[in-house]
Amino acid sequence: MRKIIDSISPGLVILDVHLMISEVYYYHFGYKTITVNTTIFSGKDDFVPPYNSSIIPQKKILFKLCVKYLWLKNYIFKRLYIFFKRIISFGNYDISFFMSFANKIGFPFDENYDYNRCFINGFKHLHELVLVPKSFDFPHTDRFNVHKLSLPISRQRETNINDRRYLVIIDNIRNRKANNENIKLIYCSLGTLTNLDLNVTAKFFKKIISVCHTYKNYIFILSVGRYYDIQSLLPMPQNMYVFPHVPQIDLLLNSDLMITHGGMNSILECIELGVPMLVYPLSKKWDQPGNSARVVYHGLGLRGSIRCDSEKKIAKKIAKIIDNYDFFKYRILKMKLDFEENSKPKEIIRLIEYLID
Repeated sequence: MRKIIDSISPGLVILDVHLMISEVYYYHFGYKTITVNTTIFSGKDDFVPPYNSSIIPQKKILFKLCVKYLWLKNYIFKRLYIFFKRIISFGNYDISFFMSFANKIGFPFDENYDYNRCFINGFKHLHELVLVPKSFDFPHTDRFNVHKLSLPISRQRETNINDRRYLVIIDNIRNRKANNENIKLIYCSLGTLTNLDLNVTAKFFKKIISVCHTYKNYIFILSVGRYYDIQSLLPMPQNMYVFPHVPQIDLLLNSDLMITHGGMNSILECIELGVPMLVYPLSKKWDQPGNSARVVYHGLGLRGSIRCDSEKKIAKKIAKIIDNYDFFKYRILKMKLDFEENSKPKEIIRLIEYLID
């Protein structure tokens, strides 16, 4: 590894936030590092719940106590998890290895290692580039070494769409809208990893089919992922089209609403393209509950329970967004404008140049 790094001789090493622990190596080799985070900064804030929480901030004492409890629970769980991992692995757990190596090279591991982060642990001293604009997060005090920036989505990645069936369907929907037909295009995707919760996604898609049968003016396009058995959805209503994969940017440009699991990439693309959202978090463990809370907090859409909501509840929430479309559209476009106004790539360039020098 040392030979490879020395052959490159980088002025700066940029690490994915999940690989932050390897900072110990680069410290030993004498290279400067920063981290990049494609989700919201997950460090502790006394007034903001952990990122995996679906709780929305409130100005109540009970809420503050709840936040303290959740962060304490997060801290205790992290410490116990590492403790038991070290016991089970007889001290060969990866953190044990890095701690031992840090002690040998004089790296201040204990004083810099941060257990008060959601999902992952990390080092307090590292600068972190967060690729999610500040305006999407809950209000809170920023750390001096956390830098949030807004990057425009790349529309060029879908310049050549080869799916003829998709092109025919989307062209037909455009023509129907141009002829003032009272239809709404609703795009539904629960991400690419539906295979991790096939039972939950299968039940949810069946509920969407029921909504299709009841509301003929809603046209649904479902992207179910490469691992999902599309045949299990047969027979399909005439106002539903199912694909293993779709060109998401192009589809969002033509959609009135997206039903999403709450992945950060989809949320940012919806904001960029002005599409309100109905969020159904698929995983309770990762960022989806926290993302859904922020969507609701900023008025960018609604959310529901993918395991508990009936087809009637789903339809009611869709109808609420459609009936109040001007409000949700305004909030989305305002957020997009905030993204554009706070896009300061030159400041990030100056920061990187400063760290290199």
